[in-house]
Amino acid sequence: MRPNIHPDNYRLVAFKDMSNNDIFISKSTVDTKESIDHEGVNYPLVKLEISRTSHPYYTGKSKLV
Repeated sequence: MRPNIHPDNYRLVAFKDMSNNDIFISKSTVDTKESIDHEGVNYPLVKLEISRTSHPYYTGKSKLV
């Protein structure tokens, strides 16, 4: 990969699904004011209303009306 192509704030961020408290770590440039300790490491925190672990399409709980 070419060096110096990512922004300076490209780092690991914790995304937390607030509906089921699932946390996953991914790289992002999102600005956050909160942080969280996850598995002994402090990460910037982004709170989500829905994610792959709670969305009905991905969980197989969707219903057709």
